[in-house]
Amino acid sequence: IIQLPSGLTLEQSNEVTIPDLVHFEEKEQLHILASSYEEFGKKLLKSTDGIARFWAEFHQMVESYVLFEASARRGDSMTCEILAEKWLLYWKVTGKVNYVEISLNQMETLYEKLSAYELEEVRLNHFIRLNKGRRMVAFDEMCEIINDWSKEM
Repeated sequence: IIQLPSGLTLEQSNEVTIPDLVHFEEKEQLHILASSYEEFGKKLLKSTDGIARFWAEFHQMVESYVLFEASARRGDSMTCEILAEKWLLYWKVTGKVNYVEISLNQMETLYEKLSAYELEEVRLNHFIRLNKGRRMVAFDEMCEIINDWSKEM
């Protein structure tokens, strides 16, 4: 146990320092737990234990997918671009060369062939909102929705 100048104590585990949460408001407690969990995940990525490191890398990959989904639903094309770039490695390793080629072509078009004005226009119009107050969808998902609607007719 480590004594802080403010009189609070910290309990030290093998991996992460976790504060005594009793002295904090609920919102602060959640923030402290989240940052402690993030620190724990970073330490696992540097672990010499192969299974722990694999779990941490897989967990990081799942978190980035969840973030990508949430970003797409909000219409946040910048986050989607950044995450798609990070996923190039996963696609390459798993042999999904079509996704690698599509992503690289998209990056070339966005960053080399478009002006700053055109790039901003593309980013602002990357997603479609079907109903006010609802999530946004990508253009290819909208095409699939329209195909389903036309099959039902």
